[in-house]
Amino acid sequence: MPQSGKHNDKNSKNKNNKNKDDSDDSSGEYVDDDELISRDAKEEFVETTLREAIYKFIYIDDVIKQETMEFREKINTMKEEKLKMEEYILKYFEDDEDAVPIKIASGKLTERGGELSRHETTRKGAINRELIKESIYEHLKKEKIIKDDDKCRKLAEKTCELIEDKRPVKTRVSIKRTFDRKPRVKKGTKKGTKKQTIVHKSKKNTKIHK
Repeated sequence: MPQSGKHNDKNSKNKNNKNKDDSDDSSGEYVDDDELISRDAKEEFVETTLREAIYKFIYIDDVIKQETMEFREKINTMKEEKLKMEEYILKYFEDDEDAVPIKIASGKLTERGGELSRHETTRKGAINRELIKESIYEHLKKEKIIKDDDKCRKLAEKTCELIEDKRPVKTRVSIKRTFDRKPRVKKGTKKGTKKQTIVHKSKKNTKIHK
């Protein structure tokens, strides 16, 4: 009888060890059922919903880039043509001091009537750091607030730094898409040869494959 009890204890230990082995994953760590379900659900999400979103994102991005490029080319051509016509019409107004605005009637050319006239617009340049610094310096010198020239310049510089630090900062998080660079064929290599030297350039290093 004692031997039978010892044998049962041994079988019980082996069974427990087997159950423990069955509950371990390939990495030797215990994974419960909930974690397995969560992992499977994540894999399914990546393979279906996320993959579909990525494909759609790339497709729309390509269409936008292509349409934008074609639109810009068309607009640039039209702007150049419009500028030529504008210079020609302006010459008419400049040559004739008594020139009156040209009436444009609505019809086949345009749905809205109106007139063309010479118009002059004056715009100020953009405000930049150097302009602000020089303006502060000139004001300090003019009002004789600080007599020392170096101190005036340092105060103007410090004021510009303070303005820069107080500028509001807006952060936008988005998806950045990058493109693989095409391998460049090294100059001097004849086309049609079996061996070609391909140079891959990157910021960190340069790799050459033959």
